[in-house]
Amino acid sequence: MFQKLGYPKLKNNMKNFFLSLVFLLGFSLSAFAQPVMTLNDVTVNSGQAGCITVTIGSFAPLGIPNIFSIENVQFSWNPANFTNINIQNINPAVLGLDVGDFNINQGAGTMLMDWVYLECTAENDMGPGIDFPNINSAMPVFDICFDAAVGDYGTCAPIEIVNPANDPPVVHRAFTFNVGCPNIGMVINQPGCVYFDVSPLQIVASQETGNTGDLVCVDFTVNNFTDLQSTQFDITWDPAVLQCVNQIPGDIPNLTNSNFNCLSSGDGDALRVSWASLPDQGVTVDDGTLFFTACFDIIAPCESFTSLDIDLDALVEITNITSPEEGFSIPYQYTSGSVTTGDCDPIGLQLFADCGAPVNINDEFCVNVTVGDNFFAITDMSFLMEWNEQILTYTGVQNFNSSVVNLNESSFTANPDNGFLEVEWEGPPPASISEGETLFEVCFQVTGLGGNSPFTFAPSPSNVQSMDGPNIGIAPNNCQVEVIQPEGVGLTLGGGSAATGEEFCVDVAVANFDSITSFQYSLTWDPALFQLNSFSVMNFPGASDANVTASIPGGLIFFDYDGTEPITIPDGTSILQLCFEPLGSPGTCSPLEMITVPLAPEAISAASNGEDVGIIDTPGELCTLFPEGFGVYVDTISGLWLDTACVEVSVESFDNITDFAFRLTWDPTILDFVNINDPGVLTGMTFNESGGVLSVGWNGFEPLPDETVIFEICYELLEAPGCTAVSVSESPEPVVNTTNGQGSLVYENGEVCIEDRYIITDLVISPTTCPDVCDGIITFSVVGGEEQLGTTWEQNGQQQFNPFFATNLCAGDTVFVTVFDNSQPILLETFAFVVPMDTLNVPDADAGEDVTISCNTFLAQLNGTATNGDSFYWTTPNGITNPSNPLFTTETGPHVFTVENTLTGCIATDTAIVFPATFPVAEAGEDLSYTCLSDTLMLDGTGSAVGDTIAYSWSVVEGGDIVSGDESLLMPRVTGPGTYVISVENILNQCSGTDTVVVVDDRTLPEALINGGAETVTLACDTSITLSAATENNPPVIVEYTWFDFENTLISNMASIPVSELGTYYLVAFNSLTGCEAQDTIEVVPNEDFPVITTTPAGDTSLTCLVDSIQILAEVDGALPENLVFTWTTTGQFVPGTETTLTPIA
Repeated sequence: MFQKLGYPKLKNNMKNFFLSLVFLLGFSLSAFAQPVMTLNDVTVNSGQAGCITVTIGSFAPLGIPNIFSIENVQFSWNPANFTNINIQNINPAVLGLDVGDFNINQGAGTMLMDWVYLECTAENDMGPGIDFPNINSAMPVFDICFDAAVGDYGTCAPIEIVNPANDPPVVHRAFTFNVGCPNIGMVINQPGCVYFDVSPLQIVASQETGNTGDLVCVDFTVNNFTDLQSTQFDITWDPAVLQCVNQIPGDIPNLTNSNFNCLSSGDGDALRVSWASLPDQGVTVDDGTLFFTACFDIIAPCESFTSLDIDLDALVEITNITSPEEGFSIPYQYTSGSVTTGDCDPIGLQLFADCGAPVNINDEFCVNVTVGDNFFAITDMSFLMEWNEQILTYTGVQNFNSSVVNLNESSFTANPDNGFLEVEWEGPPPASISEGETLFEVCFQVTGLGGNSPFTFAPSPSNVQSMDGPNIGIAPNNCQVEVIQPEGVGLTLGGGSAATGEEFCVDVAVANFDSITSFQYSLTWDPALFQLNSFSVMNFPGASDANVTASIPGGLIFFDYDGTEPITIPDGTSILQLCFEPLGSPGTCSPLEMITVPLAPEAISAASNGEDVGIIDTPGELCTLFPEGFGVYVDTISGLWLDTACVEVSVESFDNITDFAFRLTWDPTILDFVNINDPGVLTGMTFNESGGVLSVGWNGFEPLPDETVIFEICYELLEAPGCTAVSVSESPEPVVNTTNGQGSLVYENGEVCIEDRYIITDLVISPTTCPDVCDGIITFSVVGGEEQLGTTWEQNGQQQFNPFFATNLCAGDTVFVTVFDNSQPILLETFAFVVPMDTLNVPDADAGEDVTISCNTFLAQLNGTATNGDSFYWTTPNGITNPSNPLFTTETGPHVFTVENTLTGCIATDTAIVFPATFPVAEAGEDLSYTCLSDTLMLDGTGSAVGDTIAYSWSVVEGGDIVSGDESLLMPRVTGPGTYVISVENILNQCSGTDTVVVVDDRTLPEALINGGAETVTLACDTSITLSAATENNPPVIVEYTWFDFENTLISNMASIPVSELGTYYLVAFNSLTGCEAQDTIEVVPNEDFPVITTTPAGDTSLTCLVDSIQILAEVDGALPENLVFTWTTTGQFVPGTETTLTPIA
């Protein structure tokens, strides 16, 4: 869809909109809610027949449905241009439309369209009516045809809609709300131009995407580029989004890098394109030919946008060789380009491009494509990659990741002529790659110069699926291939000056002139100010004055050399001398500069592969000297309505001035004087302002450098839009005196351009009453713009079209409102607001922690907390409400706690989950074996539930024992075989579980048996007896024997031992292989030959102060007294002589 910018001379700065959107409404209504009628263009030779097609669409994404009627559409044309206007090719989809709906007056050049499909009645107000699509696929409705059209070359005879503002077209539409079928009006894109004899040049800019920091390149292609001689226009964009980097010429002859100039000013950035063919030659190229590529750095954050538009405030000129007069600018049409930055939080497949180190012309290299952390179970993958085909030539793909089965060269489709590569791969099996791994490599050769090339993943179209799920798209991370540019040839243009009647010469010198095979450039100056008297080529092997063509009246000279051998010239060498004579007034100057016509600057070296390495020029300046006096220059600035802006006043040739006096004037109804800023460069300068006149005076002697600002004058900007002059007054005549007498003042006036804007007044933002309730309201007014004004509101993708008020707004999310007016071009400005929420009376509900039903009570307790609410209740999973708090429940599942503020009606809810009683897992572990290798064995309850609320308890069912203190451990120690039970309890809900483990007795004991198992053995006096361990059931060597006497003293390690003393003896049998041991005891007792002694005291056994001795009575059985010898022992003392009797006295 084209903007019509060339004819008639209308202006427009709207993004991607038509040239003229005329709102033919009796009330303010957004264009996005209405049908748009478009009158398309046609080109005919004067005198031929033709047709203009009329289409209808809507800016609404899905079009506009249910149209009942389109009435009172008033068309007009100049009857001198057209013969027999008639209606043809009516679209049958527009039911009921026929030629009878058009009332044509040929003589007056008018036509009235009245089409009614359904009447607005109660039974019809719901439709259905006729649906019209989105503007991008607008429906052809009918053709306005003519038998012949006549007009001048390159002009347009418009067929337009001319409804006055108080009598607009009527469009009835059925609404779903009970409001009948209201008149919603219509937007008219007009006029429809019938161009004569020459078609408009069409310039189409591409739509690009990228991420912050990326290099992005926009292609500009052309149609109807026929017999053209020159083009000049400026491309503008949002300087907060893009920064101009470089341009690459396309396929237009005589177009080089020097035809482009990146401009930057207070009004924004621009790219100036200025091209011309060789003299008297027209250039024709095929439709779709690449004009040039403009590359930018993206400096905006994510989710930003800018259009690229032709600046209608700058010169736009397009000429061809068939024009009836020289310099005639033919019409043109322009399709805006755009750059959009990626999502701030992309969810797609993460792709990373690594372009590697900088490369030179003719180098071969590969871009490494790696993945992020979400290349998991990918089953489908397709996306596009693109680059600048003017810089890089595609050579292939390689290094495919083996984890992506069947990803190979056949998975890729290349379109190298347009710089695209598509990968399309599909599983099975699903593919997973670790973060940072290479997916594949794309390889190139560097074949062009002029800048770097982006390597970009196109976010759309793309299809990436994991496990055949939904398309998640891609999250691209792009790179740029840095191409090392050969250093261009330097061309320094000298400067000079002289007084009127004198001559001066300037030199043109070169630098970095290394192995050059082709060299051309064009120079210009102002021929009204300086006359070229002569020129001379010097120090250039193979070139002479014959290589120079000069147009002295035109202020133009160009040099063209194309040799067979490379030429190198030392830096600083002059290759051309130009001699001039001043023609202008003293103080006037002209730049001597390189231009792009008729020969675009170009330098080709032996190593540049036929590519232009560029010419870097340093302009010179030609000046006419002042005989006496100085120059005053008043700056030209711009500012916003009601802002304060300051105009600089500077001087030139201020070297021998002793005093001056002059006046500045302006329109005080447009510029309201604020103040003077005096930087103090001229001591004692005086100022007197009154009624739009500023008198300035000074005397002294203070020479100043050229372009010194001597003061600023500041204004409040009162009226918009438009420009107003700030001028040096000629009455009274300025006064200048110099050290040589009276001088003159040469001046250049300036102007202040004031841009319109909107200023918000009466802003009221009503907060929302409750959370999640969208009932916020915004109302406001503005000053500025041209009536009628309208607004378009948007929040979270939802639009409203009410003029200067919006309802049903949500708290916290930004509300955007765009204000537009009825000026040409339309003044658009977007404001952002945030609706707050009334927090004073907003309730809050806290349902507390999730809980579990107790095994003890079979209930769960819920504790809710209510804030800023005077009513609360619980809702159980079965839908039963209960005002109790805390709430005891037997139901499991979500329980909703509701708090209401009855004053505002706001409700807050929170949910707690009641889980069923769960028994903790009890796991006592595998059965174990108890052996002789250790006294203790550790049980294993680690398979049981764990946590801060879990308690353990071990007990013995049979046998064995638990080491004291280990009963509450997960892994207690036990001291014997038996059956053990673990009990695991959740102390919060008293639920418990148990499990049992058996410790099997796996001990193998040796046999310990003395004298066949006898319990006693008899010992005779004066003899010994043998004690023997049974060995027949014990393995030899493995079982060891140890004997202990009645005093527990080890007496032998043999299987048998002799003993001669009475008492108890112990045998220990130890199996050294199993660690098991067994014991047996036997008592050696006396036979009948041993005497038996009994003793009794004769009386009291206590010695006191009254009883000092006690007699002991002894009796002996089993032997004759005469055969006995008595011996007493004591720790005390016997009465001497009695110790050898049976009755001693102690």
